[in-house]
Amino acid sequence: SSLTLTGADGTTLHWLHLDGTVLAAPDQHILKNYFLCKDSQSIVIVRHESADYPVSLYYPDSRLSTVLWLRPAYCLYEQWTREDLDPSQASRKTATIEVEVKPEGYNHTYKIGRKFPIPYCGPVTEEPLITKDLAYEVGPTLVCLQENCTKAVLPGRGYSARYLLYNQIQTLLAATNWSQPFHTRGLPISFRSMDVAFGGLSGGLVAVIVLLSITVFLLLGAAWLIVAGWQQ
Repeated sequence: SSLTLTGADGTTLHWLHLDGTVLAAPDQHILKNYFLCKDSQSIVIVRHESADYPVSLYYPDSRLSTVLWLRPAYCLYEQWTREDLDPSQASRKTATIEVEVKPEGYNHTYKIGRKFPIPYCGPVTEEPLITKDLAYEVGPTLVCLQENCTKAVLPGRGYSARYLLYNQIQTLLAATNWSQPFHTRGLPISFRSMDVAFGGLSGGLVAVIVLLSITVFLLLGAAWLIVAGWQQ
């Protein structure tokens, strides 16, 4: 079946095919910032905006070799309610923030394995002290978008991030632009020669290899001391 709809901003959405739950147009550019969903009684037009919102580290040096901490999405929800056609689509209590992450030089996108509640929004002077409990922790492991795999955050690598705003029924309402890459700290000098070999390994496997190397070194040292004691 087909249908012609006009959005509240005058945009005409036409020749929509109904497949049971989702409406889609053959001219996809017409739907540029819209999601169209149908329930048993009505057709809902939801506008999705790319928000000009700064994504940043939660303080300038909040990074480790396998972890980055991002500043919470303060006032992103309020920015969306000011700009959206129908702010009633999501309340502050039911909306959530998801963090997507893209490794520098790769096309694959990952996410943090949890969603976050809408944070406090108010004057800068009233903003609460940001702690690790409030900051968005990127690493040491990321989750694939379909949640069927994981990706380790590696030392000395760049990671871009963006925030996505969802309502209670998991409809995407807004997405920020991608940030500049934030770089994790590099490995200590003594381990840098091992970085190339570790490039294709998970963070957990890298840790096991390092621990085994240290253990072998200690055992060799203990054996040398025992032999030296016998010779005396």
